[in-house]
Amino acid sequence: MRTARLLAGALSAVALAGGLAACGDDDGGDDPRGATAASTTAARTPAATTSAGAPAVGAAGQAGVATGAPGSSGRPFASDAPWNTRIEDRPTDARSSRWIALAAGDSAGSGLFVNTSRWSVPVVTEEGGRPTRVVCRQLPAFCGDGRRVRELPVPPGQDPRPEFDGWFTVLDRPAGVAYDLWRARRGADGVISYQLLRRWDLGGRGAQAPGRVGARASGLPLFAGLITPDEVAACRIEHALAISVPEPAGGLYVAPASSADPRGSADALPLGARLRLRPGVRLDRLPDRTNTCAARAVTDALRRYGAIVVDRARVPTLYAQLNHDWTQPLRDARGALLDGRTRRPLSRARLSQPGDVSTPQLRGNEVEQLRLGDFEVVQAGELRRFPGLRDTGEETSR
Repeated sequence: MRTARLLAGALSAVALAGGLAACGDDDGGDDPRGATAASTTAARTPAATTSAGAPAVGAAGQAGVATGAPGSSGRPFASDAPWNTRIEDRPTDARSSRWIALAAGDSAGSGLFVNTSRWSVPVVTEEGGRPTRVVCRQLPAFCGDGRRVRELPVPPGQDPRPEFDGWFTVLDRPAGVAYDLWRARRGADGVISYQLLRRWDLGGRGAQAPGRVGARASGLPLFAGLITPDEVAACRIEHALAISVPEPAGGLYVAPASSADPRGSADALPLGARLRLRPGVRLDRLPDRTNTCAARAVTDALRRYGAIVVDRARVPTLYAQLNHDWTQPLRDARGALLDGRTRRPLSRARLSQPGDVSTPQLRGNEVEQLRLGDFEVVQAGELRRFPGLRDTGEETSR
C-alpha cells in the first residue's frame, strides 16, 4: 500500500509539472526575427515615474505599479541569494557545450528576445492598493500558500492577464513579502481567483526546497530576474536575469530551481542552470532607434550575473515587466526626445525628418544578435529528478 501511495503521488506530481511547465510555453509569440517597435504596441497601463535622478521616460506615474526592484537592499532577496551573486570567475560546467546545443533545439539560429508585451509578469506594489479578496479554484491542499491568504493589496485597474497564464505578482514591501499567482483572473465581482499562490520572503534566497512547485515550471519566483523600468532608465541591472530556452531537460533540475518540466531530453540543459556570455562576445551594429544603454545593461548583467533558466519558450527569451508601456519614447526631464545612442536631445534636423524618429525604451530586439551559442553554462550543482520518490506530499501531489 505504501508503494502504491508513493507511485500515485509521483504520478500526480508529474501531471502537475506538466501543467506548470505550460507556463510561458508560448513565449515565442514575440519572435525576434519579426520584432519591430510596432510589435510591442499593445495597450497597457501607464507605468510610474522612475526613481529620483534617473532620466524621465515618458509616462505619468501610477501608484502601485512597480518600477524598481523591491527590498531593503534595492533589489529582491538577500545579497548572497542566487539572483544577486556574481559569477564571472566561476568555472564552466563540463557539460556546457552539449547542454547549450540541446537547449537550442530547432531554434539554434534564433536571437535572444525580450518579452515586453506578452508572456511576462505584471508586478504591483502595496502603494495605492486596496484589500482585494483572493480565492483558489482548487482544493485547499493544492493551492500552495493560498490557504493562509484571504486578501492582497492590489491597486485599482491592475489585473492578471489570463491569456498569458495569469501570471501576477503582488509586492507587500512593508511586510517584506511577495505573492506569485498562477492562472489568476479577476471576476466581475472584483475577486481575483487563481490555481496556485506562492509566498516569497523578499529578504530570503528566492528559491525553494527541492520538490516544491511554483508559478513557473522551475519553481522559481515570477518576479525574479525581470527587467524593470527603473533599471532601463538607470542603464544598469544588478542581478541575474530570468531566461527561458526552447528545449530544457525533461524532469531534471538543479538549484536554485526546485521542480522541472517533464517534457524533453534528460540530457538537455536543466532548469535552474545558470548561463553567462562567453568571453569576447559583444554587441555591434545595433539598429537605429535602439536604446543602446539598455542593450548594454542587459549584456553586462548577462556577463556579470548571468541568466537562470526558469522555463521553456519557443525562442531564447528574457522578460521585462509586463504592466509598463515600453513603447514610450525616451525623454529627458523637460520632455525632449532623446537619442537612443547618446541619451542627448534629438537635433532639430533629426526632429524634422519624416516618420517616427523617437527611440522606445525597449523594443524587445535589443540583444537579438546574441544566440544561445554565445553562452556557456556555469558549473551546476547536483542534478535532481522531479518528482523525487519522496516528493509526494501536498506540495507536489496536486
